[in-house]
Amino acid sequence: ARAPQHRHLGTMAALPSRSEAAMQGYVDVMSCVASLRRQRANAPTMADLYPNMSWENFPQEVAKMYRMKKEGMYEEPKESVMAIQRKDYPDDYQGPWYKPLSQVKMGSTLPPAVESLLR
Repeated sequence: ARAPQHRHLGTMAALPSRSEAAMQGYVDVMSCVASLRRQRANAPTMADLYPNMSWENFPQEVAKMYRMKKEGMYEEPKESVMAIQRKDYPDDYQGPWYKPLSQVKMGSTLPPAVESLLR
């Protein structure tokens, strides 16, 4: 006997959230893999000091890091300075702009006059 071709509407409505969760899980696993690969590339002799950091244990370390990430042991990466500036100052932003600290302290962005330095 063939399975029925129709599906329950509740199941269909839940599919987008499941695929989003699956995609987030994939992103998390890939970030763990990238992080551990970068760590091993930056310190190739680490396996001599920590036996569990050998390439043979790589899958177990990825799984351990993924579980810790899901338990909230790692904080999310901070926004970059450029992302913050793009958010605060979109391309069509017309001002006011913040003054540089040197201008606030000295009152001008120009260097002091030579005469004032020689007094």
